[in-house]
Amino acid sequence: MVAGLIVLIFFLLYMCGDGLNNSSAEEIIQEQFDSDRQLKMLKSDANKLQATYLNAIERRNQDALELVGLIDDGKLKNSFSKSILSYDYGHINASEQIYRLNLSDVKNNVSIPQELTIKLDGGDNRINTAKKRYYEGVAAYNTLLETSNDVKGNFESMETLK
Repeated sequence: MVAGLIVLIFFLLYMCGDGLNNSSAEEIIQEQFDSDRQLKMLKSDANKLQATYLNAIERRNQDALELVGLIDDGKLKNSFSKSILSYDYGHINASEQIYRLNLSDVKNNVSIPQELTIKLDGGDNRINTAKKRYYEGVAAYNTLLETSNDVKGNFESMETLK
C-alpha cells in the first residue's frame, strides 16, 4: 500500500512537471509572437514618424518659397531659392545647414513680414519636434530588436536619416 502511494505521488509529480514544461513552451512561443508583433508595430511607427518629419520639412520649404519673392538681391535670391529647391532628403543635415545659412543672410538683408516669420518659425518647431519623435521611434525599435532574444521574424536595425 505504501509502495502504491509512493508510485501515485511520483506519477502526480511527473504529470505536474510535464504540464509546467508544456506551459513554458507555450509561453515561449507567445513571447516570440509578442516580440515579433511589437517589432512590426514599432517599425511601422518609426516609418510613419519619418514621413511626418519629411512632411514637416516639405511644408516649411513651401512656406520659405514665399520669402523668395521678397528678395531683391539676385545673388541672394538665387542662393536661397536653390537651398530650398535643391534640398536633398538623403542628406538632411547638410541641406539644413545650407538652408539655415542662406536664411540667415536673407534675414540680415530683407525685411520679412511678421506673419511669414511666425510661419517659418512654426515650421522649424514642427521639424524639430518631428525629428525628435522620429529618432525616438527608431531608437525604441532598435533597442527592442537588440534586447529581444526570442525574435523569429527577419528584422534588421533601422538607421535614421542623416
